[in-house]
Amino acid sequence: MRAGLGGYSIAVLATIATSPDDCKVCYRRDHGVSRPEDLKGKKIATAFGTSAEYFMDAFLGYHGIRRDEVTALSMKPAEMVSTLVRGDISAFFIWEPYPLQAGQILKEKAGIFLGTNIYTETFQIVTRREYAQANLEACKRLLRGLLAAEQHAATNEVDAAEKVAAFTELKPSEVSAIWRNFDFRVGLNGDFVELLKKEAVWAHAKDPTVSTNADFQALLWPGPLLQVDAARVSIKP
Repeated sequence: MRAGLGGYSIAVLATIATSPDDCKVCYRRDHGVSRPEDLKGKKIATAFGTSAEYFMDAFLGYHGIRRDEVTALSMKPAEMVSTLVRGDISAFFIWEPYPLQAGQILKEKAGIFLGTNIYTETFQIVTRREYAQANLEACKRLLRGLLAAEQHAATNEVDAAEKVAAFTELKPSEVSAIWRNFDFRVGLNGDFVELLKKEAVWAHAKDPTVSTNADFQALLWPGPLLQVDAARVSIKP
C-alpha cells in the first residue's frame, strides 16, 4: 500500500497465502478483559507501520472503540510477549507465533480474540517492475516452484510443516497449530486490490497528507502467472 502511494515501480507477481485468523488479539483475562469491548481504556501494543496496526484499528473500530480510547504502544513482536507476561500491557495485536507463545506461558490467564471477517492477511511475491520486465523466465520459474510447493503442502502436510519448522526454528507443534489458519494458494485476483484501497483510506485518516489516488490495480503484474497457469489469474492483464 505504501509503495503504491509513494509511486514506487513494483510488480506484484502473485498472492501465495491468505489467512483471516493469523493476526490475533492476545489479552490477559486477569486485567478485566473478557470481550473485545473491555479493551477500552486499556494499554495495548502492536507494531506501528505494519499490517498489524491496520488490523488493530480495524478491530477496535469494528467493536466501537476509538483509537484515542486506548493507550497504544509500538513494540517489536517478541517484546510484546514479554511485556504482556509481565502485565505491563493488557493485550497485543500481532501475527503468529507470538500469540501462541504468550498463551503457552500465561496459560489460563491468556485469551485470544480472532479478527475473522475484519481483516484477511495476505502474502505476496513482489519485485521491482524493471526486474520483472527483464527477467520473465526467472519469474516464471519462481511461480512454477511455488505452485509445486503448494501441491506438496496439500498432499504432504506433515513433511511440509517439518520443513517450515526447521527453516523458521519454530517447534513442529507450533507450526502445526499455526498451519490450519492458512490457505496456501498461488493466484492473483482483485481481492488484494480492494484490501490496498481500504488500507489507503486508513492511512489517509491517520495522516490527511497521504493521498488515496494510487492506481493499485497497476501494481499487479499478471504476465508471468498467466503464462504459467492462466486459471490462477482472475484479473485483466
